[in-house]
Amino acid sequence: MREAASTGQPKFRPTQSQIAAMRMAAKRDWPAGEPRIDWINKATARVLLREGVIVERPHSAAGGRGNIIDLTPVGEALLVSI
Repeated sequence: MREAASTGQPKFRPTQSQIAAMRMAAKRDWPAGEPRIDWINKATARVLLREGVIVERPHSAAGGRGNIIDLTPVGEALLVSI
């Protein structure tokens, strides 16, 4: 959801599912390894990628399922402000 900020520029306000996905990306100690893009809803991932909150990087292991996601500095700052 977007809302007009006092400067006139749109401000990104994440939904509950987007916040959960950001927390998932921030957590690095998953039993299955690092968080993957296919662990979250496609629409949620698309919005977070478009807003620059997360980035995808290729999984290095051959046959690995899904690319790994990382929070960007923008995503980290957004998560702290929530």
